[in-house]
Parts: sequence; C-alpha cells; structure tokens
Amino acid sequence: SERLRFAALSEYTPAPDVTRSRARFFHGYSPFMLVTERFHYYHRYLLRGADTVVFYGLPENAEFYPEVVRFLADKRRAAAPGDAGGYKSAIPKRVFVLYDDFDRLSLERVVGKERAKSMTGPLSLKKYLFV
Repeated sequence: SERLRFAALSEYTPAPDVTRSRARFFHGYSPFMLVTERFHYYHRYLLRGADTVVFYGLPENAEFYPEVVRFLADKRRAAAPGDAGGYKSAIPKRVFVLYDDFDRLSLERVVGKERAKSMTGPLSLKKYLFV
C-alpha cells in the first residue's frame, strides 16, 4: 500500500516537531500539511510553501480566513527533493472552502450576510468563486 507523507500541526504538537514539520513542508518532503484552527489561534506561524489551502468548514474566527489565505502570498517555495533549479516558479494559488448550510453563520462572517444567504439554502448553486 502507498503511504501518504504529510505534516500535522495541532495545539499539542511539541515545538521541535512544529519546526521539523514546517521545514519538511517548505522543502517539499511533506506535500500536505494539516493545521488545526486552534494551532493557528495559539501560534500564528507563517506557514510558507503552500500552493493550495483547503478549509474543511470555515474558521469560527473570521480573522483567520484572510490570515491563512496570506500563506499563499509567499512567492517562492523550495524545490522538492531531486528537483533542479532551486526554487519552483510561481504557480497558481488556490483556496477551497468546503461548507454546507449549517456553516451559514461562519460564511456570513467571511463574505457578508447577503452573499452568504445566496450561497446557502435550497436555491443555491453548488460551487462559488469568491475573493
């Protein structure tokens, strides 16, 4: 069976493991990093090297959404092991948010009341693009 390499950071992760996980993610040894909302609340690290952010539900604190999206502002990422050329060139950055009708209050805090109303409910579309 294939093993998926990933880094995981929670509020209980010891400091040496946080440093190691961040470095492994930045240098491409771990292609995925799972970060809890509580970890971000307590530590507020800049997690460099992200090309894609996936929110499994919107954060309870609306300020976290733009803070986490700013992780994508890092223009360079270390090349993966075995890659030549040092840094990867800038590639498209993406943010995905998985939510349902029960996440409406969290969605309102990020996109506003009227927009959240149109993005939830029986007449809503299945996919949205918002900046």
